[in-house]
Amino acid sequence: LTIQEYQKLAKRTCPSLGDKDKDLLHMEMGVITEIGEIIDIQKKELAHKKLIDLVHLKEELGDLMWYVANWATFEQKELVQNEEWVAYFLDANLYLCLKFAIVNLEDEEYSLADVTAIVEAICIKNELDFEEVLYTNIEKLKKRYPEGFTEEKALNRDLDTERKILES
Repeated sequence: LTIQEYQKLAKRTCPSLGDKDKDLLHMEMGVITEIGEIIDIQKKELAHKKLIDLVHLKEELGDLMWYVANWATFEQKELVQNEEWVAYFLDANLYLCLKFAIVNLEDEEYSLADVTAIVEAICIKNELDFEEVLYTNIEKLKKRYPEGFTEEKALNRDLDTERKILES
């Protein structure tokens, strides 16, 4: 599953709010929320000595990428991978990089490709396969929204089935 294929598949479950500014705000808020959830996983390891739940991390990384991919779609941009940035971020504190990402997402110097590279680096550091994270996210969303996004399905989720998909 390439990042471009993922972007097309992610669009299937992304509702439009009918206004580009609202759509972009929705994606930005989602990115911030998912980054916060990923940072919370790291915080629990750091402060509470809790082992990282790799299934949970995989889910949150996939959810973050869903928002990143749809943000790029609303901006009419193709999401790309940057292996140089992945290598750079491998030597950095990835969670501080995510914090930086929240502050700088609207900066022209910073891009969604950088967030993608940070996610890839987090996958590598945690021995997760980036493409599998993307694929699993799409499979989870196919199960949740077999006919596409609906508010009813968003509110009434089968979390046990979704967890099984994430664990497989």
